[in-house]
Amino acid sequence: GQEKTDVTYTYKKSWSAQSIDSDAFHDASYVNPSYWEYKSKKISAPSVFLRGYRVPDVLLGQISTRDHISLDDASRLQMASILELSLHAPLKGGIPALKTMDIHHNEFMSKEIPTNGKPNNQQHRDRANIGDLRVRFQVTPASAVSVLAMAYGGALHPYTTKSGDPIVLLEEGVMDAAAMIDRAQALVVSYSCPTIW
Repeated sequence: GQEKTDVTYTYKKSWSAQSIDSDAFHDASYVNPSYWEYKSKKISAPSVFLRGYRVPDVLLGQISTRDHISLDDASRLQMASILELSLHAPLKGGIPALKTMDIHHNEFMSKEIPTNGKPNNQQHRDRANIGDLRVRFQVTPASAVSVLAMAYGGALHPYTTKSGDPIVLLEEGVMDAAAMIDRAQALVVSYSCPTIW
């Protein structure tokens, strides 16, 4: 008797913000695109001020609240122009992004490729194809934040403690300094404690 082992590999389609290298797949018929026309991009306002002090990007990055932007008539042209700016393509003769993308559920999606010269029905459009792009926009709304930092020179900077440790904290909402420090210490403890099973 000779023993035979069968190995089965399964692949599933999923949306991903990073490219998935299909060269490592065992089935060579599954090929992912190596080039994306649009990539994820985070754009910060050129200058954000809190009570007259410029807020550095390191603090702005700590704000996690995001609202989805609805692609209604008022925002559609503006969001499409952002797509074009990301490609450094001039906006001429309409919205170039709409030549290759449709708007579906408040997202720009790769245009469906017609089958036999006829577009597929809407139900089929809900199933994405490998290589399709989906672009959506989010905005950080203006809201109350609490900051623990040192203000000088018109900007907020990390405060350096007597032991030489820099402190610069941001919490969404209104929170006093003691609560912010307690929360930061609790996070440090939870990250540094080993889990024993």
